[in-house]
Amino acid sequence: MMNDEYFKNLAYQLRWRRMPESVVAQTLREVRAESEAAQSTPLELFGPEKSFAETFTKGKATSKGFWIITVAVAVAVLVVLGRVVTSFATAGESNPLISVLTLVGALAIAFIGSIIGAMVDHRIPKGVE
Repeated sequence: MMNDEYFKNLAYQLRWRRMPESVVAQTLREVRAESEAAQSTPLELFGPEKSFAETFTKGKATSKGFWIITVAVAVAVLVVLGRVVTSFATAGESNPLISVLTLVGALAIAFIGSIIGAMVDHRIPKGVE
């Protein structure tokens, strides 16, 4: 039986070490097989997910979750810049409430993007059961 939480966290840690998706999937399959063969938990055999992931050399792949976070933060920055430009264009005669709402909206975009990105990177790859 697979310890889903361990495997989701390990997948996340490997993706953030920039490991290619094929390596993430293969590593999870190997960890599962070795754990089942030893009739032990992955935590007992390999230790905490982050520590185990740190034994891998950093790769060069970029995860989907990282891209989602990057795009969300870029959109948030553009929203704020748009508000700054329109404020200058109106010679400062703008409603402060609109500025505050714009900042809150930009923070919400970045925050939600970060949550979605993390959720995407915590998924177990296809083909790993």
